[in-house]
Amino acid sequence: MWIGGLAAVLIGIRGLPTVDKARAVGRFSRVAGFAFAAMILTGVIRGIDEVGSWSNLFTTTFGWLLLAKTALFFTIAPLAATNRWRYVRLGVAGIPRLRWVSRGELGLAAGIMVAAAFLTTLPPPSFARAAAAQNLPHVVVEGVDYGTAVRVKLDVAPGYPGLNRFAVTVRDYKTGRPVSGARLFLLFDLPARPEIGESVLELSGLGEGIYSAEGTRLSLAGNWTVTVVVETASTSYDAVLPIKTTPQP
Repeated sequence: MWIGGLAAVLIGIRGLPTVDKARAVGRFSRVAGFAFAAMILTGVIRGIDEVGSWSNLFTTTFGWLLLAKTALFFTIAPLAATNRWRYVRLGVAGIPRLRWVSRGELGLAAGIMVAAAFLTTLPPPSFARAAAAQNLPHVVVEGVDYGTAVRVKLDVAPGYPGLNRFAVTVRDYKTGRPVSGARLFLLFDLPARPEIGESVLELSGLGEGIYSAEGTRLSLAGNWTVTVVVETASTSYDAVLPIKTTPQP
């Protein structure tokens, strides 16, 4: 209502300023004020629920994107306040300056929407906590890449054919430090059934070298070969791990 309505208002007040246009801006300003307050309230509540803790805000990709979105919001808020409390009150005389400030609002709002779009592709940190709290059987395997540069641990729950949660922890082989900020893929292959072919699942970073995703790649019971592909800014690592799935009891 706030940003979309503002774009519509800018289209509607093109041309010479008039009294009717000033009245329309005033009506929109009142509606936008309520929308602005609702957005703040719901955003804070949702942020607390999805981030879970202060540490997650500064150590996860989700948290950094949320901080970027918040920073853009605090940049756009003064522009909105200037329009509402200054130029709207000037009536017809304030329309020319209101147009310029509103264009700045829309430009910053585009950045907020980009950040929001990326947020929808990442699992919230609270998701990892809730998934870990579930009392499900786990299949856990560990291994290293061919060059012994990284050590990976793959945790699959519940480990039956069907929907599973995959969590991978990646650490430097020598120092033990977590490897964060990489792109991570799992390649699934069932040697006993070559006609199934290889499938791929991309995991999202949760911080501290932990990556997670849900998927139905382990579709059948049997001995699977799972290749963990870790792509950093400079190179990539492959670690091949065996996974055995059994029918659900």
